[in-house]
Amino acid sequence: MLLLLACSGVAFLASCIFNRSGPSLAMGGGIVITSFLLSFLSQLEEYVSFFKMFRYTTLHALFNTTHIAEQSVSMIWDFCILLVIAIVCYVVGAMAFKKKDLPL
Repeated sequence: MLLLLACSGVAFLASCIFNRSGPSLAMGGGIVITSFLLSFLSQLEEYVSFFKMFRYTTLHALFNTTHIAEQSVSMIWDFCILLVIAIVCYVVGAMAFKKKDLPL
């Protein structure tokens, strides 16, 4: 749920910053989809070493299923980072939306 909350926070922030739906969808959805695709590419690191750098650069890297299965302490840190990303994105998005001059 925290991964979904962080992804929706990024999309919410993008939709609060831009006035038009096109740039909002491109930025919010683009970041989330790019993160998802890069997480898939990072799993191919044994075939192409170039993809190794994508292993820790995505939102999906914070959702590590082996840490969850082992119930390790790093799982808690990953979840805390996802929660902080979500809270920051929602708060900054709300502040940006509050300062907007809506053309009604």
